[in-house]
This record gives sequence, structure tokens and C-alpha cells, in this order.
Amino acid sequence: MGRIIPISEYVAEVVEYGQVRWEEDLAPRDRGRIASSIESERSRPRYAYVDPRKLVIDSDYQRRVSTAQVWRMMKSFSYWLLLPLYLAHRRNDPDDQFRLLDGIHRTCAVIALGPEIIKPFRMYAEIRETTGVKEEARIYSSLQTERRDMNSVETHIANLVAEEAIALDLQAIFDRYRFKVPTDNLNVNAFTSDQNEITCIGTLRAIYEAAPDGKGKARVSGIMQIVREAWDAVPPTTAAWVLRGVNGVLEQSRKSPETIAKELSTWKVRELLERGRTWAFKQDRPNISVGVTKTILGIVNR
Repeated sequence: MGRIIPISEYVAEVVEYGQVRWEEDLAPRDRGRIASSIESERSRPRYAYVDPRKLVIDSDYQRRVSTAQVWRMMKSFSYWLLLPLYLAHRRNDPDDQFRLLDGIHRTCAVIALGPEIIKPFRMYAEIRETTGVKEEARIYSSLQTERRDMNSVETHIANLVAEEAIALDLQAIFDRYRFKVPTDNLNVNAFTSDQNEITCIGTLRAIYEAAPDGKGKARVSGIMQIVREAWDAVPPTTAAWVLRGVNGVLEQSRKSPETIAKELSTWKVRELLERGRTWAFKQDRPNISVGVTKTILGIVNR
């Protein structure tokens, strides 16, 4: 796997990247804003355990909670749900309330699981003293927009290091059918990747988890076998539409992956995608993956 990297290496890359822009981009107003931010940071946060049931949310600026996301967190519970929250406490607040600025879905999941499962029933938090709703909304916006979520490739790599069971199964399948996880360029997709690279790992993981009776590994293995033997993994054969379409075929056909791959080998995947799109957009609720499944079933069932 990777090596331990001093953070100074990343800082050096940032400085080199911004060297020619530094004086130009860092205008006097930006310098003033930085100085103001440093001044406000001198009011250090405090840290404490809190009862999550007593937290409040300001709906004026916060997005709605996704119940589906909370449910997924509950089902796949892991220790990171209990990582520190980010709270605001208004100075001179007569109600002495703690407003949740970051971690709303994790908090909902912990509360829904309840004190019978989460013992002791508390969450650690960083608490900032604020002047009111405007400052809290600014902090909330910064927390939500200045972060970058991990993509499915980065998540897979981290799960491999953690020796997570599904990630290990998926990697064994990739190795068996000679697929490579692109660790150098994480911005590629199934249409721009090199031959043999697999980028839609999140799609395959979802298929694995949805397969009945613990057949996830066999199902994903069948998909990758077809992609390899029918099209030799030439892009965009690993696109999510194709992977889901092939999965639909395996769900509905009694033929083996070897047989399906042989019957598809004379077809180019872009032709299947085009036919799938054509079918999908004739429906009331277009779904290209279903269109790909219908197209392939029409070929293998002839």
C-alpha cells in the first residue's frame, strides 16, 4: 500500500502551485479577512460530552435530514458515527441551547439507535461561542462547502487498508479478472479511464450488498467476468449503466456468465448503451440501466 507522507510534502505542492498567483490572488481585502479570522480564533473552542437528544437545529439555513442516509448509517454502524460534533452556543443565550452545525445525520442515527445500544449515551463535541444566527450560518456554509467527499475509489482503498470484508471480496474479484483500481488519478471515470481500470466501485458495492442470501460476491464476480470476456474491459464497459444492466441480466437469465459473455462478444458496448438509451427514453420513467438489461436480454434470449 502507500507510504507515510509528511504533511510538509503536500504543503510544498500547494506553495509551488500558488507561487505565481500568491501576490495576485491574495488581495488586501483577503489579507484583512485572514487577520480577522485569526483574531476570532483566539476565542478557543471548548470540548465536552453532550446528550445528543438535547441538541437543536436551526432550519433557517440547515438542509433537511435525509432519512435514507440516517437509515444507512444505522445499518452499517461504525465508530466514526461517534466522532466529534460541531456545535454553536450563543453568548448570553437564555435557553442555554447547543445548536448542531455539523454531524446532523450521525446524531440522528445515534439517537434512533438509542441508549440501549449506545452506552454510555453521549457524544463528544467541539463547542464554539457565537454571536448569533448570521455567524452560525456562515460557519455552517463553510463546513459544508469547503470539504470534499471521498469518491468510491478512495473509499475502497481506505476500506482495503482497514481489511473490511466487502472491500477484500471486491478486490479479490478485481485481481482475478485483471482489473486495476486507479490510485494515481482519482478523477477518472468509466469513459475516460484506461483499459482494465475499474472506477464505479460504489455501483459494484451496492450490487454486492443488495444480492440475496449472501450471493453478493458471486454476483459481482459474474458481472466482471462478462465485462472481461465479452469486451476485454475496453472503456466504457465498466460504466455504472453497463454494470447495473449486466446485473439485471444475471438476475433474470438462467444462462451462465460464460455463455452470456460469448453471446455478447460480437457487440460493442457503445451499441448496447445506445440501444438501452433508445429503449429508456420511450418509457415514462427513463432508466438507462434497465434499457441496457432489456437490450442484452433480447440478445441472449434469441
